[in-house]
Amino acid sequence: MLQSRLRQSEANYPELQSVIDTAQRAADLTRQLLAYAGKGTFMVQPVDLNTTARDLVTLLRTSISRLINLEMNLQEKLPCIQTDPAQIQQVVMNLIINAGEAIGDNEVGTIRITTRRENLSETHIGDLLTEIPPGAYVLLEVTDTGCGMDDRTKSNIFDPFFTTKSMGRGLGLSAVSGIVRSHKGALKVDSSPGRGTTFSIWLPVTRDETPEVFVAEPQRSWLGDGTILVVDDEEMIRSVTKSVLERVGYTILLAQDGEAAVNIFLRHSDRISLVLLDLTMPVMSGQEALRRLKTISSTVPVIVSSGYSADNVSEELKMLGAAACIQKPYTASQLTRLISETLRIFTSQPAAMNQGM
Repeated sequence: MLQSRLRQSEANYPELQSVIDTAQRAADLTRQLLAYAGKGTFMVQPVDLNTTARDLVTLLRTSISRLINLEMNLQEKLPCIQTDPAQIQQVVMNLIINAGEAIGDNEVGTIRITTRRENLSETHIGDLLTEIPPGAYVLLEVTDTGCGMDDRTKSNIFDPFFTTKSMGRGLGLSAVSGIVRSHKGALKVDSSPGRGTTFSIWLPVTRDETPEVFVAEPQRSWLGDGTILVVDDEEMIRSVTKSVLERVGYTILLAQDGEAAVNIFLRHSDRISLVLLDLTMPVMSGQEALRRLKTISSTVPVIVSSGYSADNVSEELKMLGAAACIQKPYTASQLTRLISETLRIFTSQPAAMNQGM
């Protein structure tokens, strides 16, 4: 909301973008934890490894000693890899942090991040820690000029909870190994005491072409009118959502739980154009509230919101008559666009109102 009030040329604009990007990374990592716990799905898509590396070097610069020089040797027009962005971020981040710790806070050193496309043959594959088929791969190398490792340490670094750091948890390189294996990739480690370390990771090329350059959609106002009932047990979400939607023209009613939402809808159903309904709430759940709302009015469009992925909740919601689902955290533009499109569909196609999502 703050950023939308500024021109891109203003000094605070890029700082706000950094806040947004960092929050998005936190959201991506949370989605990854949900997927590991079986409550979400990995959002697999074509990823440009160069962009990931550049973004993380910028983010981690303040976490690594100023005595350490960060070098990047990235091959242009690198092919895509198919991955969950949060997973590949975790790989790159853990390797850079590990390299920084190997050099230390009080030593001058260099960390070099390299990417390139490679065609692996049977001969190359014999030297890798994981057996993979020959073919086209994207290589990620992170090299440091740190203390290096002896053979005993190298044989244990990918074991869970093994660490040489007094404050370490021993999960970083174990996670790297697991993510690489899950992507049918391979690892190689070159290191010796006093001569630094190179971690090499090969991930299969998704498609033999360079990623498309993303061009942001021109910002649209998605102006609308009508009354929207926003239902969420978190006061902050209700407040921010109210501000966002009022700014584009909607009148907002608020409810802190499902029971309050049903009571408000009973009194104002004739003027409520749409309901934005959280699924996980006290007093009355979102699912039960949705049932009761549809009993009162089968034609009102209801957009449900959830921290879980839409894939995990949509089937039940279809049966209950929800119009759409949006996964938290969502941006202001994602929310206003979905509301505008949902109202347009339900206004222009009355027959669709009884068909759910």
